[in-house]
Amino acid sequence: MPSSHRLTRKNDQESQVRVGLPKYTLPSTALFQLEDESELNNAGTETETAKEKKGDGSKITERIAKIYDNLNSGEFGKRGEAYFVLQAALVLCILYGNIPLLGDVITFVLGPCLAVAGCAVIVLGLKELGTNLSPWPAATEDSSLVKEGIYGELRHPIYAGLLYLCLGVSIWSGSAMRVLLTGALWYLLEKKCNFEEKMLVEKFDEYEDYQLDVGGKFVPERLVEAMPWVDSD
Repeated sequence: MPSSHRLTRKNDQESQVRVGLPKYTLPSTALFQLEDESELNNAGTETETAKEKKGDGSKITERIAKIYDNLNSGEFGKRGEAYFVLQAALVLCILYGNIPLLGDVITFVLGPCLAVAGCAVIVLGLKELGTNLSPWPAATEDSSLVKEGIYGELRHPIYAGLLYLCLGVSIWSGSAMRVLLTGALWYLLEKKCNFEEKMLVEKFDEYEDYQLDVGGKFVPERLVEAMPWVDSD
């Protein structure tokens, strides 16, 4: 084979080899600039986050210090500490569900006593009411106004006795649901009394004076005034 053909064939093979090799290009300077800017932005964000965390920590510290100052402010014994202690004690007893050492005694004594007192008040109310007894709040045509006996202490002794009885049974049984239902019964009887007294004012001219003389619907007024938290002035 002539030498010129060999050289031509060799050159063709070398060109084919060169064409098959991947072409290497230098990285662009713009790419390095973008990466540098991204790293700077991330560093700035981390710095701002650290500042925010540090600021939050200082705010919490300031709040704790302020609360501590509030606890130490004022003169001891004249800041109403007794109210706070009683408040905390009641909340703890409610969460515990009983009064330590005294809860069972109070339940056993108060529950039956209220129930017995309720029955007694109901009996006295029925006795004094006599033939005026009616389940309806509206007075009958031939009814008379009763102001003596237990009605001289309570305007609605039968309703009051019913509430005492239900509350006593609720406490005695330790049933929160019964206590809640007794509260609903009290609300209903309050509304019923208002309706009934409106009818009585229309029927009896002296009923308004009776309301002024006997201030208690369900609890005797003198008993309410005897409570230590009631201002007698």
